[in-house]
Amino acid sequence: GNEFASHESVNHSAGEYARGDVTTNTVESSFAIPKRGLYGTFHNVSEQHLQRYANEFDFRWNHRAKLGFTDTQRMDNALKGIAGKRLMYSHS
Repeated sequence: GNEFASHESVNHSAGEYARGDVTTNTVESSFAIPKRGLYGTFHNVSEQHLQRYANEFDFRWNHRAKLGFTDTQRMDNALKGIAGKRLMYSHS
């Protein structure tokens, strides 16, 4: 789609870090969520489950307090997202 049709960038190599409302702050904030999770909570992520971790971090970013979500709303949305799903492990 056209979600990023008006994408802009800054030129760090030319000493430009912001131009009006164009900055890298948002992407750096979004990257901070998986970094905190990987360094502080999970420590090790297997390739087999990498997409599940990425989905969790995406959920956290899209349901953060800055967007107006409360803890209760975030929990309700998480529970709606798991309805009817099972995580199956194979027995070797």
